[in-house]
Amino acid sequence: PRTHSIPVAMLHFRSYFPHLLDFQTHFVLHSAYLLGIPVSQPAHLPIQRTLVTVLKSPFIHKKSMENWDRKTYKRSVKVWDCDPAVLSGWLAYLERNNIEGVGIRITRWE
Repeated sequence: PRTHSIPVAMLHFRSYFPHLLDFQTHFVLHSAYLLGIPVSQPAHLPIQRTLVTVLKSPFIHKKSMENWDRKTYKRSVKVWDCDPAVLSGWLAYLERNNIEGVGIRITRWE
């Protein structure tokens, strides 16, 4: 539980696959719980959608095009009141055991 409500770090996760992202945030929450680090529930950030239109044929069939879209799913977890040594060890553990296909960005405040 939070004691002084002082934010210590913010974790941002990005992935093209929502099931991998949910698994990674589940892993993060459970590892924080086992170490006694108070964290917030994962916040679902807006989905970023990229649309690409490609010609099927470059010459005579210009009117026939194909659309491809790519969705980037994002989650955010806030870390509260934690000792700096425990936090650095936990973040190193998370970076070592990061799932392929999920990007992690860590912002620390001291």
